[in-house]
Amino acid sequence: MYSVIAAPACERHVSTVRRHAAACLHAWCLAKDDQHCSLLIVGELAGNAAVHGRDTMTLGLALAAADRTLCIQVTDYGGPPRATLRASLDDLDEEFGRGLGIVCSLAQSVDSITTVNSTQVRAIYRIEALRAT
Repeated sequence: MYSVIAAPACERHVSTVRRHAAACLHAWCLAKDDQHCSLLIVGELAGNAAVHGRDTMTLGLALAAADRTLCIQVTDYGGPPRATLRASLDDLDEEFGRGLGIVCSLAQSVDSITTVNSTQVRAIYRIEALRAT
């Protein structure tokens, strides 16, 4: 299962992206705990894109039920970045790193790719189980 949403990369649209993700995770029958942790990841990554990113952000969600993984990917693009996120995933600091620290503690893996035109952060979250429907 897959879903994608694009929104302006500004703080007032983070809640829209998060609501979209919540609706998908509920429809895909993720357990409540998995929904909660996944939405924390979505909120942190979308928040980072809104604060540090470019003009537009895209959230992609991909559920691989057989592998029990949820791929959460946030990409910001269009125009120059508003701020440069100086923290790497391995060197989290107090000013920039708390959100990524939460993501890293919840996700099975996290990686990022930054180009001249975009920044993409992908977190793989291991789901416990799907709810019975």
